[in-house]
Amino acid sequence: MGLGPRSGADYADALLRLLPPGRLWRGLLGGSLWQGLIQALAAGLARFDAWAWQALIVEPDPRTTTQLISEWESSVGLPDGCIPRGGTLAQRRAAVVSRLNARGGASAAYYIGLAAVNGYNVTVEDLGPSHWRIHAGVTAMIWTTCNDDCDQPLQTFGNDQIECLFNRVKHAHTQLDFAYDAQTWH
Repeated sequence: MGLGPRSGADYADALLRLLPPGRLWRGLLGGSLWQGLIQALAAGLARFDAWAWQALIVEPDPRTTTQLISEWESSVGLPDGCIPRGGTLAQRRAAVVSRLNARGGASAAYYIGLAAVNGYNVTVEDLGPSHWRIHAGVTAMIWTTCNDDCDQPLQTFGNDQIECLFNRVKHAHTQLDFAYDAQTWH
């Protein structure tokens, strides 16, 4: 038998092997009433086994959890101001696992890895002791249009989410500068 919950057929076979030997049992098991009883018991045991497998093996692992994702998020402080609520189940699992595995650090590799886990592609420039510039690609937008309302901003810069992620984990003495490439729409 492989790893995982057992099937109804596995339990039916085990129940039949547990019966005492003798002609009486073989004669009784030939009837549909006893076969139905064995099958019903086996199906119930298989359902319980599947539930126990889910509850004891799958759900406690944040990489595979489904029903307990909210509890996992709560235990690691998610969602927070950096990671918004929602997303796909896979994204939510990845955020939990990322938070659990975070070790911190003050290296370019750490910041690049942190960005990658959260879906960003960045480069990091070392500007001196504890001073880094994060190049976050094309995330600054400059709007130049005559068709927008007066309430529309002419310019927006930055990416609040990635800045929050980095500022949350950086050491207190570390200075981070964020650099964005501008893209213009006319």
